[in-house]
Amino acid sequence: MTDDEIMIQLSHRLMEQVEEVIDCTVGVGVLAAGKRAGRVLSLTPLHRGLGFTFHPGYEFPLHASAPGKALIAWLPDAELDVLLATYPFIRFNDNTITDRATFKKHLKQSREQGFTTDFAEEFVGCHCVGVPILNENGYPVATIWTTGPSEKVTARTMPGFAKKLNEAAREIARRLRDRTARDPDRYRALKVEQACCMIKSHLSAADFVIESVANELHVSYSWFRKAFKKETGLSPKGYFLRLKLDCAKELLSQGDETISESAERLGFESASYFSIFFKSKTGLTPSQFQKNTTDRASGGRRLR
Repeated sequence: MTDDEIMIQLSHRLMEQVEEVIDCTVGVGVLAAGKRAGRVLSLTPLHRGLGFTFHPGYEFPLHASAPGKALIAWLPDAELDVLLATYPFIRFNDNTITDRATFKKHLKQSREQGFTTDFAEEFVGCHCVGVPILNENGYPVATIWTTGPSEKVTARTMPGFAKKLNEAAREIARRLRDRTARDPDRYRALKVEQACCMIKSHLSAADFVIESVANELHVSYSWFRKAFKKETGLSPKGYFLRLKLDCAKELLSQGDETISESAERLGFESASYFSIFFKSKTGLTPSQFQKNTTDRASGGRRLR
C-alpha cells in the first residue's frame, strides 16, 4: 500500500464525519511532485445542497487555496524561503495574493490562528478553510480542508469549521503514528522523515550538530546513520550539506540578497567561509555562479 493509499484509508471516515457536521465538501491532499502545487487525494461527495468537487489527482495552487497554504504555512522557515524564492505567483483574480512578502505575512497569520483561508482567491464564489496534518515534529505531511460557496463558508463560520477539521487532523496524525509503530520498515522511514524535518529546520543554525538529531529521536547514532543512508542514499551530514548547497543556489539565483546576506541566512561564519564551501561543491565562487545564472536568464529573454 502506498503512502497516498494509507492516508486515504486513515482519513476516509473522519472526512465523512466532518462533512456530515458542516455540510460542505471535505478533502485531503498532499504536496505534488516538485512542490509547486498541492494534489487532491480524496474528496467527500456532498450529500445535500450546492458544493464543489475536484477529481483525485487535481493540482491546486499553494498561494491561492486554503489546502495549498496549509501544506506550506507550517514548514520550517528556511525550507519555506527556498520554496517561495522561485514560486510562480500566478494571478487568478483580484483576490489572489501575488506578492511574496505579503504572502509570507499571510502565512504567519494563518499559523497564529491555526487554520488557513481562501476567500475566492482562485475561483470566484468559492471559499475554503484548511488545516495541516502534522507529524510528531510538527511538520506538515498532508492537509484536510473544506470547500463551499462563499455564502456558506464565511469569516463568521470559518473558525467553527476549522475546529472540526483540526480535530480530524489530529486523529489522522495519531492513526498514522500508530500504524507506523507496528511496521519496522515504516518505523525506520518515519524516523528518517522526522530527521529530515529536523535537519531542514536547522539549515540556518551555525552551531547545529548532526548527532543531536539522533538524541532527539531517542535512537543510537549508529542506528540512525545506517537507517538514514538506507532511506536517502546519503549520510546525515551529506544530506545536511546538500540542502545547504541547494538553498544557496536558490538564493543566489534570485539575486535579491548580497552574498554576505545569503551566507548569514544559511548560518555560515562568514562570506569567505561560504565562498570556500560553495566553490568546493560547484567549482564556482558564489559571484561566478550568480553571474552565470544572470547571463543565462538574460540570454533566454533575448531569445524570446
